[in-house]
Amino acid sequence: MNVYTVVIGATGVDYVAQFKDPVTQALVNITGATSLRLTGSSGDLPSNPIDQVGTILDGPNGMAKWAALGADAYVSIADMGSRDTATYTMEPVVVDAAAKKFFGERFQIVWVKPLV
Repeated sequence: MNVYTVVIGATGVDYVAQFKDPVTQALVNITGATSLRLTGSSGDLPSNPIDQVGTILDGPNGMAKWAALGADAYVSIADMGSRDTATYTMEPVVVDAAAKKFFGERFQIVWVKPLV
């Protein structure tokens, strides 16, 4: 599982996922998808789940994007409380035009408070 470190409010890294059929490994055409989400949860901040809408980057090739990881829309400094870091397990999820659900590769983000 890939692990990324993101400084809250500063890093602003875009995340791109590519969806593949879990059986055939063929790319999933996500053109016309009815739902495109990036979900995440953390044992460090269990009451602060992440559920963000993505955008289709290249539908026929199953590519989607979530902009500016590190923005306060995901995890804010206030969410962190007294913690300096919080680790989230993230998973992209798409529901295609035929109502079939596909999952992208799971990854982790370590959210870090900026140095003051």
